[in-house]
Amino acid sequence: MLLRRIAAGSLLVLGLISGSTGPAIAQSVRVSVPEENFRKEPRVTGSNRLATVLEGAVLQVESRQGRWVRATLEGWIWSPSLSATDRDGFDLIVSNPGGENLREAPQGEARRVARLLRGMLLDRVERQGNWMRVRRSAWLWSESVLSLI
Repeated sequence: MLLRRIAAGSLLVLGLISGSTGPAIAQSVRVSVPEENFRKEPRVTGSNRLATVLEGAVLQVESRQGRWVRATLEGWIWSPSLSATDRDGFDLIVSNPGGENLREAPQGEARRVARLLRGMLLDRVERQGNWMRVRRSAWLWSESVLSLI
């Protein structure tokens, strides 16, 4: 018990020394243009586009680099359009030849958030019937998003 208290105190002191006194508050952004590319890397090349994010989509910012924002996109996708994978540490890959819609809720009538391209790698969050909640972090052009308070 004493060792646990010492370990917990050491971690607290280490966090204070490093300047981290608690969890960072995540900033949200909203896509403010009709469509914006979601890219693997913060640069424009044809081969690094993963998806098209639609106007109004809200994403959580992880970091910024120059005029780029690294953000997390999360939503629901029709499970039959996915396949299991272990590539690059991801669980799922979009396998439907035409890509697939990402929606706000697990319903075909729910608002579309993005159009995911075939081959996009994703993290599984949860499953609900034939719907899978997925997540992926990547890059957006910062001038295409507005910060939310």
